[in-house]
Amino acid sequence: MPEHGCVIMSEHSLYAFDISLHPLPHGAVAGPPYEDDCGVWVTRVAPREAVHEPFAVPYDEALERFAAIERMVVEPDGALLCAAGVAERAWQIDGTAWDLGGRLLRVDVRGTCPAAMFDGLLGACGWPEQQVLVQLVRPAVFLAEVTFRSHATARWTRATGATLRVRGPFS
Repeated sequence: MPEHGCVIMSEHSLYAFDISLHPLPHGAVAGPPYEDDCGVWVTRVAPREAVHEPFAVPYDEALERFAAIERMVVEPDGALLCAAGVAERAWQIDGTAWDLGGRLLRVDVRGTCPAAMFDGLLGACGWPEQQVLVQLVRPAVFLAEVTFRSHATARWTRATGATLRVRGPFS
């Protein structure tokens, strides 16, 4: 089975997701396949205690890194919000950065965004030096970063984010 689905990204593609970002723990191995309406995806299984290990980056430094991302609003409690674009290319992400012992524990984030914005989120977590494990929140499965990117592209392509955000009068 391939590592990820076969999804071709274009410069106009966005990622659509509802995820938690964790540091990639030692001992993470290939898990059983996960199938959803976007395809079949190779999962990762990590030792249970490993998902409670924080990133190497200090929490306050991570918040500073998030705040340095263009258009990103960061609250002292770790709340994150960023939006941009117009019409069909409009996107928004929101979430929360969590701390444990002064270090970034995980980041819960949902919405839609371009790949470059997602790279910025990962960079604030210490990526690419520190690899990440991506948890899809609703099915509670873990994916490798490259697999996640294909999944998020497929999800946006299939639903164009409609299942993630209700468009209001100001959208």
